[in-house]
Amino acid sequence: MDTPSGPKDAIPAWIKFAVQAPGEIPYNAIYYDPPPEEKYEFKHPRPKQCKALRIYEAHVGMSSTEPKINTYAEFRDDVLPCVKSLGYNAVQLMAIQEHAYYASFGYHVSNFFAVSSRCGTPDDLKSLVDKAHELGLMVLMDIVHSHASNNVLDGLNMFDGTDSHYFHSGSRGYHWMWDSRLFNYGNWEVLRFLMSNARWWLEEYKFDGFRFDGVTSMMYTHHGLQVAFTGNYAEYFGFATDVDAVVYLMLVNDMIHGLFPEAITIGEDDMYDFMALDQPATPTIDRGIALHKMIRLITLGLGGEGYLNFMGNEFGHPEWIDFPRGAQRLPDGKFVPGNNNSFDKCRRRFDLGNAEYLRYHGLQEFDRSMQHLEEQYSFLISEHQYVSRKDEGDKVIVFERGDIVFVFNFHWNKSYTDYRVGCLKPGKYKVVLDSDEKEFGGFGRIDHNATFYTAEGWFDDRPHSFLVYSPCRTVVVYAPADD
Repeated sequence: MDTPSGPKDAIPAWIKFAVQAPGEIPYNAIYYDPPPEEKYEFKHPRPKQCKALRIYEAHVGMSSTEPKINTYAEFRDDVLPCVKSLGYNAVQLMAIQEHAYYASFGYHVSNFFAVSSRCGTPDDLKSLVDKAHELGLMVLMDIVHSHASNNVLDGLNMFDGTDSHYFHSGSRGYHWMWDSRLFNYGNWEVLRFLMSNARWWLEEYKFDGFRFDGVTSMMYTHHGLQVAFTGNYAEYFGFATDVDAVVYLMLVNDMIHGLFPEAITIGEDDMYDFMALDQPATPTIDRGIALHKMIRLITLGLGGEGYLNFMGNEFGHPEWIDFPRGAQRLPDGKFVPGNNNSFDKCRRRFDLGNAEYLRYHGLQEFDRSMQHLEEQYSFLISEHQYVSRKDEGDKVIVFERGDIVFVFNFHWNKSYTDYRVGCLKPGKYKVVLDSDEKEFGGFGRIDHNATFYTAEGWFDDRPHSFLVYSPCRTVVVYAPADD
């Protein structure tokens, strides 16, 4: 292209596939058009929209147990069946759009219409999505329309030789914390580009919806940084509001649901020791395991109408995440050593959750039971929600969602016998989930054969109540017992 600053070679903004040649840094555009017999044809329809989303968030590249970049095909064959067996009904894929810098976790997008070539071809991704649909899983894409990579050679930055082709010019066009470019949502071509991008992923790859990244950064010129939202309405819609960005979010949301009424759109709000069962657990391990289960279930129970888990967290993944990074010197002269481009901490140890001789297995089985509990009772979408007890002294929380009663005892050493809990419905109750089960790494202190009979009379603002045993650091869920 001839630009104001001279001739320039650039990857087309709408390119569908780009690869990095061995030994080169910039990406190169690829005209991807395999023969008809090699093109992937979708075989399975989209699943019906889930009324209560239980989302398994995943990064395909780091989903292997080995220190390497995993592929779409390997994720399809190895990870998707595990997601299904754990009881989730949707998978949310990160880092699908092409990004030159792997360690950006997929958030510094350089080629918006292209799949990440590190993990395979466009047809490989289609096969992954189709397999998920066969399993009854909805597939959501973590789409990045809040900012773009500042790469000039293989991205949109300085595309026509100026800094304002797709972005705001000057300082407003740069995100000072993310080191990236910011779109000008008031530009007609930017709107066309981004809305076409959303439609492309829905139609070409059969995604069932999106999680829009960084909406707070989009909606406010301060990007939500160094600002405390206190509840004052003026803080949410005032002079700092980027009206063009808000309008874009309204437009793209309307377009998505106009094309696909059942699509899902989500706006982002922004240690192996003593884990083997043949070794005695330390008090620290027992505490961590107990609280891990309780925190996850109270989040599922009180967190809203959906639930999201990042891959590996279902069994308490013990490793941190560190993408391969080479040494670099920052503009301010500071030297960052990197990690020798190691993949050692850029993977997921699914083998830990599947190893029955490790305590991670108990955490994974609890998560599986937690998901199946919601599947059975559909409490996430129930209109009946009531917190009947918040006892700071006893460290007990009791609440109802739908027909079931959750009893949390967060006390570190006090267990309660004949502890009365309120309920809405009279009759008999039974235990349907118990974090203290030995199968889940607990101590087995709850009798699952017991039946709990309600008594009339108001208690904790509930018309009925029943007596339970509530061990320390446990959650037990009760449901009406069938005759």
